[in-house]
Amino acid sequence: MRLDKHTLYDWQGLNLEWFKKANHLFASQEYDAVMMLLSHTFDSDNFLHFLGAIAAYALVMWVVQKIRGGGKNKEKNYTALWIGVLCVLAVGYVTMGLTIRGMKDYFDYPRPYIAIARDEVRLLEAPTQTSDDYRAFPSGHASFITLLVLSLWPALSINMRIIAAALIPAVCWSRLAMGMHFPADVLAGFIITTIIVLFVRRLVYWLLYILFGLRC
Repeated sequence: MRLDKHTLYDWQGLNLEWFKKANHLFASQEYDAVMMLLSHTFDSDNFLHFLGAIAAYALVMWVVQKIRGGGKNKEKNYTALWIGVLCVLAVGYVTMGLTIRGMKDYFDYPRPYIAIARDEVRLLEAPTQTSDDYRAFPSGHASFITLLVLSLWPALSINMRIIAAALIPAVCWSRLAMGMHFPADVLAGFIITTIIVLFVRRLVYWLLYILFGLRC
């Protein structure tokens, strides 16, 4: 049985109403540029770039830690931390990708510029693939930024956690501003990926401890 659209997806009309308000709330060249930057940067197609950059950062910091010294325990803890982060990120990406892709195919929900009149949607970019017109639910961008933030969370400082946490609503908002998703789409992406990452983290950390004795 498919998701009850009127209650769980349309929210008794609020999903459409809130989309229209968010989509038309601001309009300026600078605002549009920021929205497009967020949307393009945190596209799941950029996963390998993010993974490579994070792995390179972890390696550089491991070398710095080794040069500074601090004892084998500190070095082992640091190594375990980043191995855990990278494993959760990689496994989470595969799991998230399969889940989100399967849900998009199953629900087949239209994007705003298909569901309502074109002149009611402020579309910042023309769609490049018509095959994506009915793949709105759940949002892949919302899922990807959630995956990045939650996977990196154990390795982030307090200040970085604040910035990272702020990125989730910012990227979700950018998808509404660009006219590509309804609020229900981005909310579902966030919730589903949060559940996936929490499950994957427990599994990965357990396996790393059982197999290698690493406490992440």
